Amino acid sequence: MLAAPVNMADLLRHDTLRNLSVVYRILNTSTGAAYIGAATQVRKHSNAALQAAWLEHGASAFVFEVLEAAPDTALAEREAFHVRAERESGRTLYNAIDNFTVHAGWAQPDTARERIGDALRGRKRSDAHQAAINVARRGAPSPLRGVPLSAATRAKLSAAHIGKPPYERSPETRAKTAARTRAAWQRRLDAGWTPKPPEPCTQCGRLAHGRRRGLCHACNERKRRAEKRSIRTYDAYTTLGEIAKRGKR
Repeated sequence: MLAAPVNMADLLRHDTLRNLSVVYRILNTSTGAAYIGAATQVRKHSNAALQAAWLEHGASAFVFEVLEAAPDTALAEREAFHVRAERESGRTLYNAIDNFTVHAGWAQPDTARERIGDALRGRKRSDAHQAAINVARRGAPSPLRGVPLSAATRAKLSAAHIGKPPYERSPETRAKTAARTRAAWQRRLDAGWTPKPPEPCTQCGRLAHGRRRGLCHACNERKRRAEKRSIRTYDAYTTLGEIAKRGKR
């Protein structure tokens, strides 16, 4: 044993142990059961039986012990050795198999992946489950935000959208949207909101709701486009004028 036992509650602050490539033991001092593991950086485990015991007995009942430091290539062999030694001594272990490290990075075969996908596809979360997920994710940035897409990914996205018709909502979605809109307007009316009467457009004279700059939507859109064209024309003439001035110099 290379280090004195430390309380599991203090393990994350134990930087010396976190950065070692070791075989370790997590001992339950209340029952004498233990978990043997190996890692290049001791940070977490994925053993359900150990987690259940942790929740039952509390963090103060567990201690962390480094059994052996070993190179990465020998971790699996040394882990299996200590698991067998603990089993032969009669100690109860939380380990389901003798060596978990050899399975690190192991991928499911295609047939198993298809079975898992078929079992999960179409499964709907309960309202309580979805509410818990929403609370946990609220305010958290997307993990993909700021991550640039590779050229191959952009090419796949482009190819997937070429030739596709514009997105159209299903009749059910349109009905739901209309119902929500009507309900929102009804809530505003119930709260005492009174819509303004239509007013004539200052340019075409048509009655319109929600005028902007005294214009109806159609006239306002025509004015906006004309202003945009004039700005582009001004920028073009300004650029040509600057080029002419540079030539004279």
